[in-house]
Amino acid sequence: MIRLDGIWPTYLVFATVSIVFGLFLLFIGTGIKIINRKMLVAIFGAAALYVFMTGQYQGEGQGLGEVMFLSLRRIFFAQQWAGLEAFRYIYDRPIVWFHEWAESIAGILPGNRGSTLANEIHNVMFGSFGGTAPPTVFGSAYYNGGFLGIVLFFSAAGFLYTGIYARFLSGPRTASRAMTYGAIFFYLTTYFVGSPKYLFDNGVITLLVLLLIYRFTRRVRLA
Repeated sequence: MIRLDGIWPTYLVFATVSIVFGLFLLFIGTGIKIINRKMLVAIFGAAALYVFMTGQYQGEGQGLGEVMFLSLRRIFFAQQWAGLEAFRYIYDRPIVWFHEWAESIAGILPGNRGSTLANEIHNVMFGSFGGTAPPTVFGSAYYNGGFLGIVLFFSAAGFLYTGIYARFLSGPRTASRAMTYGAIFFYLTTYFVGSPKYLFDNGVITLLVLLLIYRFTRRVRLA
């Protein structure tokens, strides 16, 4: 059985890749080489060791080869399969007109369970309501707004992504800005499943608030 609710914790890996994104933004155009062959080997080696040690800590008792196979299977097969099954599940259901997204975001608040769509899909696939199998962003947009929702959402996302990158280019290239924008860009590029709540869960909104605080404090210093 493929577990779609997360085989291993991935936040340390995500944080590492976010730092790499930030370094690229900080040194791009300066002639400084960020990634070389030795660094790539070190990054993949550390990721493999982290996955293996996490699996052992969680009591999986599997070898490194099996752990890496399951991780790659989840990346290249399980997510795609879940997205396909999720779309089959929601296709014949009525459009909810963004009610599911509102429920999902409301789940951030204490005492609010939020949307159960991903749990329902997991239950259909595996007979268990405990895990999650979220639809893709495309499927989620269709379920919440039909074809109109797809057009509106991805148009808004295009303007948002372009605006954030333009904002980075228009400001000073400092380490704090580069690292913050690097994390934002990384999490935006990995947003391909679920509702916009993903942006809250992974701290994108918090990072945007940090940029506003940085901009305010910089204006105070220059005043």
